[in-house]
Amino acid sequence: MSFSLNEEKLNLVNVVSASLFSEPRFNQENDSTAKLIVTLVRKVASKDPEFILKLALYVRDDLNIRSTANFLVALAANIEECTPFLKKYYHKTVRLPSDWLDIAALYQLLPDRALSGRAIPTSLRKAMQQKFIQFDAYQLAKYNKENSQKRKRKKAKKLAEKLAAEGKPVPPPIQKQITLKQMIRQLHINQPVSHVMCILGKKYPGSLLEFRDSGLSGSFDELRSGKRMKLPIPETWETVISAKGNTADAWEELIDNRKLPFMAMLRNLRNLILAGVSPKHHRWVMSRLKDEKTVANSRQFPFSFFTAYEAVDLDLEKLAEQIKAAQEGKGKPKNQRAPPAKKGEAKEKKPKKIIIPKNMPTAELIAQYKEALDMAVKYSTVHNVKPIRGCTIAFCNASDEMVNGALAGRKIGRVKTLVEVGILLGLMCKYMCEECDFRVVAEDHISVELQPGNILANMANVMETVRANPGSFSFPHNYFDNLVLQRKKIDNFLFFSHGSHSNDTLKEISNTITKYRQEVNPNLLL
Repeated sequence: MSFSLNEEKLNLVNVVSASLFSEPRFNQENDSTAKLIVTLVRKVASKDPEFILKLALYVRDDLNIRSTANFLVALAANIEECTPFLKKYYHKTVRLPSDWLDIAALYQLLPDRALSGRAIPTSLRKAMQQKFIQFDAYQLAKYNKENSQKRKRKKAKKLAEKLAAEGKPVPPPIQKQITLKQMIRQLHINQPVSHVMCILGKKYPGSLLEFRDSGLSGSFDELRSGKRMKLPIPETWETVISAKGNTADAWEELIDNRKLPFMAMLRNLRNLILAGVSPKHHRWVMSRLKDEKTVANSRQFPFSFFTAYEAVDLDLEKLAEQIKAAQEGKGKPKNQRAPPAKKGEAKEKKPKKIIIPKNMPTAELIAQYKEALDMAVKYSTVHNVKPIRGCTIAFCNASDEMVNGALAGRKIGRVKTLVEVGILLGLMCKYMCEECDFRVVAEDHISVELQPGNILANMANVMETVRANPGSFSFPHNYFDNLVLQRKKIDNFLFFSHGSHSNDTLKEISNTITKYRQEVNPNLLL
């Protein structure tokens, strides 16, 4: 069966866009989705090679999917028809040194690549050389991880030796990753001179003459003469918290110095509350969550806000009990504490460290955060979903298979089941619909009472309805039969479900939709 170019493009876009929920493991040979992407890319590239790089930019820029975008660029570098367009799109698609390294690594993993070993094609080499100049010292320092990789491999090797000696199963060794130092040498990069010398670990010139010959900018610094050059250690929120601990003072310092990026802030809302930052700092965080422009520029998909919404839902009574127990435990003398385990006995698992808040969180504070997050997810939805005009039906498959269906690959925060993905997408679309009937479907179709304009809080209501109505999936043909009898015009039908329905089920759904189109509205969009 042959497909038109537009159908092949649409098929490729659909497969690639699904990486939002389950990103393929491109470093594994047997990943079926990665293989499918390769096949579809080759088909499209033979007719419209530039489309592959346009798609890579769309995936990175609009969908914010890093690995899939990098994989598409690596594939394009291996397809002769695509290489003339590589330079045009590479600089916009690659944002970070980690992307820069990842594309080279993914190219070297392609089973049918034109070059063998560690070789990189000329078109990709040139693009990488030109892009390297655009990275600043901060970015390069953050992703210059050769020493940390060595430490991880050394630690893993020691652990493997210990497990082998004890007769326990040994995990596979950590694979070596491409480093900035290796790529600089392989690509013969020599600019900017200071960055290159720092990454390679060169010594600062010992004399004024050597300094002039080195090509370094600025004036000769005699105090640095002969010393090993290093990139400045980047001060990030991770380094600050690692050095000063998960304390209110550390978080407040980051906020005051504007060194807590939006994504880091969103992922650490629970820590900010548990550490007990001041009311002033809480207000600053919530003001960012309520600012439409800030949320839009953050490029966070609504799932991130759902994760944060669940994370801030603290049991304050239980928290107070844990804090009291921790404070009493600190006051005990050493001889009253539990004795250490004897040789041969299993060690008692250490209790999780309880953070003593500087300011105790309140129910009012939690409610304010939930309100701010719900506002943020509305802004995020507005910038991710176009307005849906007309009358719409949104069905979400809430059968046992969806409830128990775990997402493959990476998880979307705490969104781990297929039904959670379907419900959140359905609620997002309902929010953007002019008129919408939202229902969950298992053995029957059920209308859920929803709070107007509230997306995240409604997630809990819908999930309660789903848990109270378990069962296998049965498409509600009678719902559409009633629409036909009433001659009710529906413009859009959104169906959120997994992709493993039987051919018979799909045929029945198709027949029902066809009947409705014939009888009522031929322009129904499915």
